[in-house]
Amino acid sequence: MTLIDTHAHLNDPKLSWPLKDVIDRAAAASVVQCVIPGWDVESSKLAMSFGMKYPKVCFPAIGIHPQNVVQLGQAATDQLLAEIEILADSSGIVAIGEVGIDYYHHDRSATKSVQQTAFVRQIELAKKHQIPIIIHGREAYDDVLAVMADFRGVPAVLHSFEASYEVERKSLNLGL
Repeated sequence: MTLIDTHAHLNDPKLSWPLKDVIDRAAAASVVQCVIPGWDVESSKLAMSFGMKYPKVCFPAIGIHPQNVVQLGQAATDQLLAEIEILADSSGIVAIGEVGIDYYHHDRSATKSVQQTAFVRQIELAKKHQIPIIIHGREAYDDVLAVMADFRGVPAVLHSFEASYEVERKSLNLGL
């Protein structure tokens, strides 16, 4: 049996081992491919470079994580999203992500608008390029699902899903 890791942050700067060693160890454990999601422009570019270096093994996803959206604010986020849109025109991108809405780390009332705006722009980007999205929706599933209801047909995976059975059913009914 062979496996695909659909969410491997091999682009995390905290990882200090050589990428080739990680790929070899993964292959020895039957993990033959991985999707490497970005959370900002730099991590997205690094995921892309891994995809170029190991095109049959590493598949880049690009995006701005909701935590970065909140920390940067609307103006800086708009600039980064413009950079992500340029990166999306590159070949080899397999998804937009890790994107979404996060109320676990951030106050809903103070950050909802900027998070939703960034989330919608990145979904539109995925739709334009006909690629899926990787959604981070921590303690924000009502808002995530409300947004996704407007984007039925855009393939998506809910990353690190920790919601209730009821939310899971609603997610499946939306095709997530």
